[in-house]
Amino acid sequence: MTEHRVVVVGEARVDEIRDPGGVRESVTGDAVELATALLGYGLVLTVVAPVAEDADGDRIRAALQDRGIRLVSVPAPEGTLRRSIVRDRGGVEIELRRGESAFTDTRRSLAAQAEADLIVDFRERVGSTTAEVRDEVLSTFGLGAPVAESPAPRGGDSAAVVPAAAQPAANDARVPEAPPQPEAVAAPAAVLLPAPIVAGTHRHAPVRLLPDPPAAHAPAPDWHGLEARLARIAT
Repeated sequence: MTEHRVVVVGEARVDEIRDPGGVRESVTGDAVELATALLGYGLVLTVVAPVAEDADGDRIRAALQDRGIRLVSVPAPEGTLRRSIVRDRGGVEIELRRGESAFTDTRRSLAAQAEADLIVDFRERVGSTTAEVRDEVLSTFGLGAPVAESPAPRGGDSAAVVPAAAQPAANDARVPEAPPQPEAVAAPAAVLLPAPIVAGTHRHAPVRLLPDPPAAHAPAPDWHGLEARLARIAT
């Protein structure tokens, strides 16, 4: 079975919630949440996100490693992103964010994207939920769409709903089977490309710089007839 490689470009952060019940911290972010939601489908997952060499960055690395998700970090000069939410007993909430900075791609992140079968770039996805993007990724690889929930029975009846095919017909009569219907051909899902590729940036083959070849210097002209005089002396 071929392993599909998915690269998720986006945000990885540490959330801290302070309320009268105490202090809780968790590793989250749109890229981390999607990669976590895609676990269990046999995908090779990579997260590309700004993560610094600090305590929060180490926590994100450890969390993703425990989940089997590869992390490729890009520069985060202001530190790893952290969001702090403080709630008081009256329900007033204050949100503080630290580490906001521009996303700068590096050679490692571009190399990871070049090896991917599909790239999800959350920098260009506004308003999409994690569940929607997860279903889109699974549909791209033909791994199945989420099963729609059956409507609840009316009147508060909690009995299990038996499919019509499993119910016995009246007087034990055989119900003729319906002729098979042709299967609808689904349109191929679009592969999500990173923003730089969409903008027109071209990937070039690596260029190796070689030293200049040694130049062959021509002998200087013999202005004073020195070589001719040496030739006569030698003879």
